[in-house]
This record gives sequence, structure tokens and C-alpha cells, in this order.
Amino acid sequence: NRSKTYGEALTLGSTEFTASGLVNSDMVTSVTLTSAGAAATAVVNTYEITASAAQGPKLANYTISYAKGTLTVNPKALTITANNRSKTYGEALTLGSTEFTASGLVNNDAVTSVTLTSAGASASADVDTYEITASAAQGPKVGNYDISYVNGTL
Repeated sequence: NRSKTYGEALTLGSTEFTASGLVNSDMVTSVTLTSAGAAATAVVNTYEITASAAQGPKLANYTISYAKGTLTVNPKALTITANNRSKTYGEALTLGSTEFTASGLVNNDAVTSVTLTSAGASASADVDTYEITASAAQGPKVGNYDISYVNGTL
């Protein structure tokens, strides 16, 4: 069994297996290991690792069966930071949904919008420093990320 982080390619190799039932010092020297989860673009999920094509001397004397392994693709860390903004007292500020930076994206993924809020955005907000809070990231593949948010300053 193996695990990897979304966005990383995994080379399974040919020697990561165990063999049982062999006698007389016979051995399996390698197998072919494949998994749809090994690609860098494989989404967060659990995938089978399939073994086949065992190699080794005297294996013709055996009936070979293969047990599947498991490959777990874990979420990648993603940090979303709300952009800093300023405004004049008495004016309302519309924060929109695209005033942020995203750090940690892979595979040409994108965060298309986030919810941005601040107690200081209203026209009646006193002159002060306020947090701009980012949350609820949206995008076609945000489910492949473990998202943390960093506040901006208004």
C-alpha cells in the first residue's frame, strides 16, 4: 500500500511487493505494478494497485495469483490570502470575489472565486483597521486541496 499527495506523480517500481508460498529458495525478482492513481493528475481518492507479470527463475512451477494493493491520493495544501484594501470613511467597499492570491495550486488548477467579508466594508464603519476574511473557495478541482485561509487587512 502507498500514498501520495495530489499533484505528485508516483513511480511504483517493480520490487515493492511481498511473495508467499515459494519453496526451495525460489524467488520473485520483480512484478509490474500499475495504478490509475499514480499520475500527477489523479484526483483525491483511493485507487487499486494492480500487480502482474511476475518475473523470476522457476516461476513456471507455480500458479501465481496477485493481491491488489491500495494507493491513497491525499489533498495538497493550498493557501488563499485575501488581498489588502483601503477605503475612505463614508464610502462603502465592495470586496468582490477575486481579490485574493492562491499559493500551492498544481496541474493548471484554479480557484475561480472566494467569499470575502469585512466588518469595515460598510460606509458607516469607523476609521480603524479591519480584517478581510476569505472563505468558501470555488473552482473545478478545489476538492483536491486542503485549504487554509489568511486574512487581509482593510
